[in-house]
Amino acid sequence: MKNKARLSTTFNYDASNQEMLFQQGDNRFIVTNGHEIDTIYISGRKFIPYKNRFLEIRKEEKGEIIIDWKIKEVYLGKKGAYGQITQANVDVINTNYFQNNVYENQSADVHKIVYQNEYAFTYNTKKIRFKNQKQLINALPAHKESLNEFLKTEKIDFQNIPDIIRLINYCMQLK
Repeated sequence: MKNKARLSTTFNYDASNQEMLFQQGDNRFIVTNGHEIDTIYISGRKFIPYKNRFLEIRKEEKGEIIIDWKIKEVYLGKKGAYGQITQANVDVINTNYFQNNVYENQSADVHKIVYQNEYAFTYNTKKIRFKNQKQLINALPAHKESLNEFLKTEKIDFQNIPDIIRLINYCMQLK
């Protein structure tokens, strides 16, 4: 805490709602007093309050990486015959009723989780912020060719967080 007090409990960051959760006994709560918190550590990872959410701060060899975690659920369609995803209407028949089992809500909707994180790091005293490849290249125009080559040869996937960390570490060592 900012008043130097230390509290220990179980925390989890809900990136889809950008809320820090904690557990007391069997109850789960949302952290609402972020302005009183200095730092939260979750499994060795450091989170600091920023506005109404928390940012992860990662220490790397060449500097710090800041991750503003954002996860969105994207609707892909409905699961049709043989597991194919379709945009057509699909009805799910629940046979539990006929077997005298408990009814479970079944849905044919198919969703995908997509990272929409924002990343920040310092390059030559300049704060670089980006969400995607285009923003990163625009922020470092002098290194456009080397960045494009690195992205291509390393097969950087912007949905793979370790790939992004590797990319940022590469950027921090550019001269």
